[in-house]
Amino acid sequence: MKSIHQCSFLSNTALLILVFFTFSLGSLSLLFAKECIGCHKDQVNKEQFINSIHSSDNLIADDSVGCSTCHGYNEEADSDDCSKVQLIPCSECHDTETDLVKTSVHKISEQDVKSQNMACSQCHGSPHYMLSSEHHKSKTFKLNQPATCGNCHLDSSSKKISKRSVDKVEKYYDSVHGITVLQSGLIVSATCVNCHNSHNIPSAKTAKSSPTIKAQTIQSCEHCHLSI
Repeated sequence: MKSIHQCSFLSNTALLILVFFTFSLGSLSLLFAKECIGCHKDQVNKEQFINSIHSSDNLIADDSVGCSTCHGYNEEADSDDCSKVQLIPCSECHDTETDLVKTSVHKISEQDVKSQNMACSQCHGSPHYMLSSEHHKSKTFKLNQPATCGNCHLDSSSKKISKRSVDKVEKYYDSVHGITVLQSGLIVSATCVNCHNSHNIPSAKTAKSSPTIKAQTIQSCEHCHLSI
């Protein structure tokens, strides 16, 4: 029969092995990142990448990633040859969000990985510098959402954006919601995603589930305004 000291020793040893293994995975990911940035410092700002949500600098975090997570890692390629580097779709990690976008007005191509990733970065910014939506500098932070959505929805020269869409965004800027968000900085007021959702934005023209159609107006407003 094992003594208490033996059991305690075995438990502590197992814990140390687990911590070492987890730390090693993070170290390996960070090693690849440092190796890549050594050559790609003109393409990637090291300090900004370290502060991003995708940074491997936090070694113990389960959700930390390195360059190889998105670009693949080819051991056979020469260090100066990046021609065989893969492009991993965002959906590899963000499958739930991707499934929602597939049925939204912002639907993306499953086949074209490059255009899929570009579509994500239009709203979230570069994967190298992407910040949490709770960070005040994030493109998806509540106070920044009108400007992020406005990059496309205020572009009257785009064939995909109707004049009606541009007019509605301009009216938001002058509305009580727009004024309290953009001028007063009140994050409790409504921005784009409060009324339209984020990844799952159904078309107001064809989808009966759209939160912006007339039949859903009261239900949508009640998310913020109770008993109206």
